[in-house]
Amino acid sequence: MAENASGSINLPKIFQSFDIIAPLLGYQRFTLFPVSQIIGLDFPVTFHSKVLTHVSDHVCNNIGEFNIALKEILSSEETVKLINSIISQSS
Repeated sequence: MAENASGSINLPKIFQSFDIIAPLLGYQRFTLFPVSQIIGLDFPVTFHSKVLTHVSDHVCNNIGEFNIALKEILSSEETVKLINSIISQSS
């Protein structure tokens, strides 16, 4: 554990990203969003994506909130445009 400049404790976190990999584009990787959570805890999970409410970090405190956030990101206009672009470049 480390203390930050404001004196609060930073618990160790794990970071993961949700990527789309396009094999027909030389295995180019497109990151849709990264997420982080405190090691050893299921929640909270923080999405680092401006798709959700147009802020960079969105905290989900339970599986219901997580599912709603995931649905919102995956069905967003930005995600649909990215996927359509990858498909058109791959054909």
